[in-house]
Amino acid sequence: MSNSLLNVGLSGLNAAMWGMTTTGQNISNVNTPGYSRLRPVYQESASHYTSSGYLPQGVTTATIQRSYSQFLNTELNSAQAKSSSLTTYFALVAELNNLVGNPTGGIGSAITGYFTGLQEVANDPTSTATRQSAISKAQMLADQLHAAGEQYDQLRASTNTQIAGTVSDINAYAKQIAQFNAEIAKASAGGQPPNDLLDQRDLAVSRLTQLTGGQIVNSSDGVSVFMSGGQPLVVGSASYELGAVRSAADPTELSVAWLGRSGANPAPTPVDLADASIREGVLGGLLRYRRETLDPAQAELGAIAVSFAEQVNRQNAMGLDLNGRQGQNLFSFGNPTVYANAKNTGNGALSVTFGDAVKPPMGDYTLSFDGTTYALTDRATGNVVGTSNSLPATIGGLDFELTGAMAAGDSFTVLPARGALNSFGLAITDGSAIAAASPVQGSGATSNTGTAKISTGVSDPAFSVPATPTTLTFAATPAPGQLTGFPVGSTVTIDGKPPTTITITDPDTPVPYDPAKGASMTITSTDPGGMNAVTVQLTGKPADGDSFVIGRNDGATRDGSNAQAISNLLTGHAYHGGQTLTSAFGKYVNHIGNTANELKAAAVAQNATVNQISAAQQSVAGVNMNEEAANLKYYQQLYQANSKVIQAASEMFDTVLAILR
Repeated sequence: MSNSLLNVGLSGLNAAMWGMTTTGQNISNVNTPGYSRLRPVYQESASHYTSSGYLPQGVTTATIQRSYSQFLNTELNSAQAKSSSLTTYFALVAELNNLVGNPTGGIGSAITGYFTGLQEVANDPTSTATRQSAISKAQMLADQLHAAGEQYDQLRASTNTQIAGTVSDINAYAKQIAQFNAEIAKASAGGQPPNDLLDQRDLAVSRLTQLTGGQIVNSSDGVSVFMSGGQPLVVGSASYELGAVRSAADPTELSVAWLGRSGANPAPTPVDLADASIREGVLGGLLRYRRETLDPAQAELGAIAVSFAEQVNRQNAMGLDLNGRQGQNLFSFGNPTVYANAKNTGNGALSVTFGDAVKPPMGDYTLSFDGTTYALTDRATGNVVGTSNSLPATIGGLDFELTGAMAAGDSFTVLPARGALNSFGLAITDGSAIAAASPVQGSGATSNTGTAKISTGVSDPAFSVPATPTTLTFAATPAPGQLTGFPVGSTVTIDGKPPTTITITDPDTPVPYDPAKGASMTITSTDPGGMNAVTVQLTGKPADGDSFVIGRNDGATRDGSNAQAISNLLTGHAYHGGQTLTSAFGKYVNHIGNTANELKAAAVAQNATVNQISAAQQSVAGVNMNEEAANLKYYQQLYQANSKVIQAASEMFDTVLAILR
């Protein structure tokens, strides 16, 4: 009897020791990452049959169980993957936002300064000092844009480095999880769970999903992890690798490829993963930032630079410099950058130029060929911009010309304006090259008695002004009036909705003029040496017989009208959507700032979700020091109580021995 009682006491003592040991383990690992609280699971020991009934045998510690919720762990991993993506994306956009600055600083200030310099030239076109000051401001702007291109390239290189590092970490965690799967399977063969290995595997899975997201599948072989596109990273004890490889479409960027099972011989064929297919985790944040913000932002700023340079160059070519020559380009920029996909099988070579550099495309594109149709696709959105059944052709504002042939499936990456920043520069260094004067001059005869005023200019760099002046004469009849004397063989187009076009067949061909409305007209001619691309604006009421002379503006060094026209480009609405250059630049800056603010808000909200799920998960798996302190006291009392049972059994045994003596 005393022996059975002793066994019961010993089993209780052993159970209390397991309880105190488990509690001590919990307390000592309260700050260990990934640790799950342990608790002993007890069960009644099998009773011993006797003629008097089943004799109790005490308690057995069946196992040490983790406090674990697969549902909460899965929810937490998913929330953390989204949070990692947003946090990474926001941090990178915030860095870009700090680089860009604000609409009135940096490049924006340099743009304003340059046009202010041209305004000063317009006010004093004979001053070489003023002209050279304008050139200095132009050089400052060119340097700012060129530096921006280099900074964007540095950001892209930094993103490549982070992608490569993240891929390396993903591979390392995948190997760890596969090894844990093998070790856990081996350790579990005895029937008891290896809780420490299970915790370490769960922590590795958590860190892996924070890097890449994906799907987690629990099975008898352990934990398997798959990419969102279905590619496995871990299956049982086998791990699979990703690679950061040079993009076949754009050699300046790294892309992600699935390389197959680690150590496989022969190595499987790599599978390129589309950037858009990886949206979660740190890797997803990096790829989203590059695809949705970095590349489009550089393309947009490059488009602004191209439009600015083209407008200034065109207007300067519509004037005369200080030496009386037609103005040349003030700024230089490169043609669109084209990369042939490394996987092309055809021998096609593509050249691309701007259809209208005043309004260049603002994105990056892929020109693909399916064997029948050439399609231009926006790389950021995936939207088809335009198609053509043959080349050469103009698609999406770009002129395409192909030499050789593209095979079905071939493609080219077309970056219209991204490289414009790196190649942007000042084409002249001498202030005398600023074409401040208009090549054409209009004036009213001194004998005029009416109130009409004439102003002239040119509308195209291919202008032509005959050496012999042209005299226009106003006749009041038939009412409201008309002008004659336009060059024979020319065409006069009067602005209006719709415009009015009149072909001049002889000097007396009448062109209507209403003194109450005034008129803006353009004179064009295809005859060599004829008057071409000359604009005339007439306002006021001329008297019958008043005349106006239009001729070359030779030697007009004091004329700053064309410099004024260049300066007016700052507020001209020639850019996309009728924007001014300053509003386009402001929109570019604000868009990046707004993106940063939106991502910050999204990241904060997602982090709150992570904290909420984490709190729920920790309520199950986390160590509560107050609870453990109570458990420790409880198991101490249990230990003491079972010690009393053993003491009682010992005393009973001693009594029996004493009787037998």
